[in-house]
Amino acid sequence: MPRAKVLFHTSDLHFLREQREAELRGDARIEQRASRMKQDELEMIRRVDATIVHSTFEQALLAGELPGARVVVFGWAIHVPGTSVPFAPRRDVAFI
Repeated sequence: MPRAKVLFHTSDLHFLREQREAELRGDARIEQRASRMKQDELEMIRRVDATIVHSTFEQALLAGELPGARVVVFGWAIHVPGTSVPFAPRRDVAFI
């Protein structure tokens, strides 16, 4: 399928998480690992047709790193309207 679109759907930007951990811990080894991860993730984003992230912060960060990349935000949280059904008839059911 040479014309198939390729998407990179991230749960988070691993390099960003590792950079933050390195800063908190003051750990040079984690900082080096984050740097390598950043190179790998940015290269992957360069190669795909679009990248899906879950925050506008990540989208803005990638816009600064890779201005030509197509990055789309698909948030984790969505609005769920309430219900008019009281709790008692809905007991014993949980959605996580």
